[in-house]
Amino acid sequence: MQWIVYLSNSLSSTYRLWFYPPDLGMKQHTPAMQAALQQKIEAVWDRLETHLSAHGPYLLGSQFSGADLLLTMLMRWSRNMPHPVTEWPHLKKLADLIRARASWKTLVEIEQLGEW
Repeated sequence: MQWIVYLSNSLSSTYRLWFYPPDLGMKQHTPAMQAALQQKIEAVWDRLETHLSAHGPYLLGSQFSGADLLLTMLMRWSRNMPHPVTEWPHLKKLADLIRARASWKTLVEIEQLGEW
């Protein structure tokens, strides 16, 4: 539960600002605003990378959980960002583990998503 709350409050809320500049009262981000948001998002990736390197491969260690699915969705959203999450090795490993699961493959098919 702690990871879900953390991801919701640290990453989901910042992504909202990244993808919807009107929420900040602007049509488009200024370079400074975009850089600040990018830094905040990447700080979360850094924290998660540190955690996974010590306790992974999943957020709960060897146990797969719903928090990993939430994290994978959020990681996928980074695919077109200046530094996609796959640049962090332990986060990439987690993404690869999730993407190899039959349930992920089914989700991609049902939602007609590009693979990543």
